[in-house]
This record gives sequence, C-alpha cells and structure tokens, in this order.
Amino acid sequence: MYGINDFIIFRDIVKEADDVRLGAASGFSSPSKKRKRPSPKISIPERETEVIRTIVYNFYVTEKRSPTLKGIYDKIKEYDLMEVCQLFPRY
Repeated sequence: MYGINDFIIFRDIVKEADDVRLGAASGFSSPSKKRKRPSPKISIPERETEVIRTIVYNFYVTEKRSPTLKGIYDKIKEYDLMEVCQLFPRY
C-alpha cells in the first residue's frame, strides 16, 4: 500500500488511537494540505512576444548563430521594449 509497509501504517494508527484515548490528543490528525505557491511564470503581452520570437528567429536564420541572453537583450533594447528589458535584471 503506497510503498509503505502495512504494519507501519497500522502501528501509527494504533498509537494515535491510544493518544486520543489517554487524552494526549484531541482527535485523529489528517495530512496537512500542501501550500499553494505562486507560479514563477510571467505574462508578456502578445506584441512583445511576437517581437521576441522574431528576434530569436533572426538569430538563427539571418545571423546564423545561436541566440544568447545578452544578444537577445541588446536586440530588445534596439526595439525599445523597456518593459521586457526589466525581465533581464543582470544585464
């Protein structure tokens, strides 16, 4: 069952029942819920997405080289997309 020995689960249930009977615990406990974490994804407007896609495409087709973050950042500055430039805090 769930990759855990059945005896261990049974032992834990019996121990918890004894705690409830002796007054050490007020009731049976249940697993706590997992905390929802904010998504690390960001949303970029469609216009900026198309410009970035074009920049990356031009690196491969026109310039015949692989795009780097520094190269993409420099091209984004040429297109004057300052909102997107803020996504590159190190450059």
